[in-house]
Amino acid sequence: MAYAVTCHKSQGSASPAVIVALEDSPMITREWLYTAITRARHHVLIVGSEPTLGRIIERRSIRRTGLAMELD
Repeated sequence: MAYAVTCHKSQGSASPAVIVALEDSPMITREWLYTAITRARHHVLIVGSEPTLGRIIERRSIRRTGLAMELD
């Protein structure tokens, strides 16, 4: 038996083991990776190349909330 769930959908929950499949995409950021890894209670397996992992770690999320516009 196997289960697959998106990182977004897994927020707020945990699993005994997590497999993280890395993809070099602008949507995959350091914050996403942190969320994916911290869902695991005991084991994490990261599948992907070391250069891709390095690029993901360097990529930060940019939050655009519109709050600054509301405060003006």
